[in-house]
Amino acid sequence: MLPAFLVNAISSVLSYNKGGNQQGYSYACDEALYGIPHFANVVTNLPIFVVGFLGLLSEIPWDHRIGFLWVLLTSFGSAYYHWDPSFDTLLWDRLPISLGAMSLIVTTLFDFGPFRRLSTAVKSLVYVLLHSFAVYTVFLWYNTNVISLYMRVQLMAVIIPVSLVTLALLLQRLPYTHSYHIVLCCLWYVVAKTLEAYDRPIGAALNC
Repeated sequence: MLPAFLVNAISSVLSYNKGGNQQGYSYACDEALYGIPHFANVVTNLPIFVVGFLGLLSEIPWDHRIGFLWVLLTSFGSAYYHWDPSFDTLLWDRLPISLGAMSLIVTTLFDFGPFRRLSTAVKSLVYVLLHSFAVYTVFLWYNTNVISLYMRVQLMAVIIPVSLVTLALLLQRLPYTHSYHIVLCCLWYVVAKTLEAYDRPIGAALNC
């Protein structure tokens, strides 16, 4: 009961409506530069592009590589949205983000959790079903403005990897030598969401 309560409470706080509110498309430090509107918000997707691109070139399992594909597509979707912020362009920002979050959940379950011993065929089925659900949460928001499921996917993309990796660390059953990097990535994502939530106060402090 307590984990369910925490998920609902936190996701409710995070799921304020950006969809029908034009104010949700306005960010601090959004001046145009070099002919690029909202320059800072657009070009900061370059590091995301680099990470996704390098991940695709890596010799890693197929499910990990697809995860980096979603990271790569997030850089394009986010840049497209911030170039021309609107309800419709926000769809292309949130779609790869939701797929990337679900990919992190699934690959962590495959590597650290109860799905570890499943056959490749069953893993592929689980992968498709859960990613289809991630797509559903985005289009549910887009068509009905209900964003709670979309936010829960992102929240679980932090809770599940951090919990499983920490448990594996305590039990000394890490499948990779740098497994703790997953926890660091999740923590960085929490920082990013916090900065997004407090975008205006931070911008004011920086005189943007």
